[in-house]
Amino acid sequence: MAGQMAIFGSYHFIPESAQYQSKIMDKLLSRYQEGMDIDYINSVRSIYEEYLAVLLKKNLISKDDLITFSDLYPVFDPLYVTYDMGFESYESLKTVSDRIFSLSTHQSKMITQAERIVGRKMTALEKKFYSVTSLLIEESGGKIDSGLFVSKPGVLLLSETKWDKTFLQSNPNLLSEGQVTFLISGIAIESSLELIAHKEAKVARLTSSKTNAMNFPLYRVQGSQLEEQIQYLSQILLHRGTYEEQYNPRKGWGSEGGELFNITQPATKTAALCYSMLLKDFHNLFIGRMGPSGNELEVREIVRIMSSILHQRYPTVILHPDEYLKLSNDAKYKTSVKSSIEQRDYNMYCMPEAKNKGEEGLASIVGDTFLNNKAKSLLKTLNICTEQPDYLALSEFRARITYLTFPKDKETVKGAENYMNKLVNELHHMSVLAGSQVVIEVKGLKFEEETRSFIGVLQQKFGLVQCGNGNYLLVTTVKDLVQLLPIIAQNANIESVKSVLTAVQSLLSRSYPAVLSTKSQ
Repeated sequence: MAGQMAIFGSYHFIPESAQYQSKIMDKLLSRYQEGMDIDYINSVRSIYEEYLAVLLKKNLISKDDLITFSDLYPVFDPLYVTYDMGFESYESLKTVSDRIFSLSTHQSKMITQAERIVGRKMTALEKKFYSVTSLLIEESGGKIDSGLFVSKPGVLLLSETKWDKTFLQSNPNLLSEGQVTFLISGIAIESSLELIAHKEAKVARLTSSKTNAMNFPLYRVQGSQLEEQIQYLSQILLHRGTYEEQYNPRKGWGSEGGELFNITQPATKTAALCYSMLLKDFHNLFIGRMGPSGNELEVREIVRIMSSILHQRYPTVILHPDEYLKLSNDAKYKTSVKSSIEQRDYNMYCMPEAKNKGEEGLASIVGDTFLNNKAKSLLKTLNICTEQPDYLALSEFRARITYLTFPKDKETVKGAENYMNKLVNELHHMSVLAGSQVVIEVKGLKFEEETRSFIGVLQQKFGLVQCGNGNYLLVTTVKDLVQLLPIIAQNANIESVKSVLTAVQSLLSRSYPAVLSTKSQ
């Protein structure tokens, strides 16, 4: 019976699973001392068979499955072997094991489940996009039930700003100015609009309808009645699949038929976001979005996951989720974030090595964007080259998530350079660079009559902050640096700041040559 009990884990999302599992366990344990006769065993089997009948009624298993599972519920899919050929004719145990537990086998099973629900086969293109979508969700900690329904969204910290250690030790309060980026996948497209609405966020997202990646999306289910939602959506999707098979609206509705038919999907279809924000802005987001008043269920779930991740990593900047529940919305206007850092924690916030410094020490990069190991692992799985600088790898991911157009084969450094060169220098899609923060310390920038206008522009548009003694911090993004260099060039002849601006120009061109070349200026 122990092997048969595995079925309750496979269909955990329906309430009957827990009920019937409890019935069987209680019955087995009640005869633990005296043992069981054949009649008692049959009574246990009858409960199990009642449960199988429930699964059949809900269209979760077939009639053939019911007959098979009555005798044996397979923990693994059946594998047929023969024993009458030479040893060299058979795969090694490792090869068989790798195949059974491989990502492709797992996704193939989910595709079969999804096809059964919608009542039609996926096209090769739909399988390709489905595989990427499900990978993003599951690698980010999300969960997919029955191959098609996301019962838990994926939330993965991708990157964060790391600092020059000496600088951060002198300015620990600036930790909250650092930017972090999350991948949020498997979120209902309707809920995603709530997060996109925050103007402080820099968002790259999967296109909602005008893309083949949305021809066969997954769907979000949430709350306590998951099984009822799955049943309801399954009926809608079966009708939709039948209609699509019969009328082919992607062609029959004109040249924009694909987009138009995708728009008719339920609002629970899932999206993926690359979501970047300063830590201090995340703090304010959590104040306003954690509680139930006026906030959608899924938004609250996602901000709680994000705040838990950030609280663990930045406990002096980000509060525990339960603490945010105690704050009213006006708290973000009454308090400012003040961070302190324990001496033992400096290394986790600091760059592995000092970045380039400008000429004569007039300019230096004191904060830069770094991917974490989980993010690099995900990007490698998606065939994005991680040997390129982190800011470029993140920017490429932000660009490719728009249509889920990841490289077919493992990308080379040269291939990555060509892709980003075309994207930034030819097509001028600068927004993909917004997820990568840069913090530059500038020394000797004099605020006087002839520099007043220039410095004012830097303060208003590029995050220039005065630190005193002629020192400034430029808290910006790689995207803004592309627009900044021409402005610097226009003012480089002002004698009092000429040496400083020359140092900044030289530093940035050396540090970010792929996007700050003379071609891109």
